[in-house]
Amino acid sequence: MKRSTVLLFLMLFVGIITANEQQVMGEIIHLQVRYYDPTLEHEPLKSAPVRIPTIMINDHTLQFQTSLDGCEISLLDADGEPVYISMIPNGATSILLPNYLSGDYIIQITRGRLCFWGYIYL
Repeated sequence: MKRSTVLLFLMLFVGIITANEQQVMGEIIHLQVRYYDPTLEHEPLKSAPVRIPTIMINDHTLQFQTSLDGCEISLLDADGEPVYISMIPNGATSILLPNYLSGDYIIQITRGRLCFWGYIYL
């Protein structure tokens, strides 16, 4: 009985993962996380892991699978200079980046003192 319950649970779990992967439109941006605000470094760090948001890019459209309400999004050039900064509106599931942007950029999404960052090519 125990084995059949575990087997049923695993089949259901794999089905959910497959369904979520099929909803992805575009290329997934692999993000890293770091602390952003150096003035808050002396606070104790929480032991719970940070959930990194899932973001896809399709041409100049960024699509979010998790809520990023009120987060700041920045694109930095090779020198680390910001070329695009915007706030993500509440309830937004995607953002259209300006067409004049092309090339390699570092994307940063700031939520409180956490900064999620990765590399994108437009």
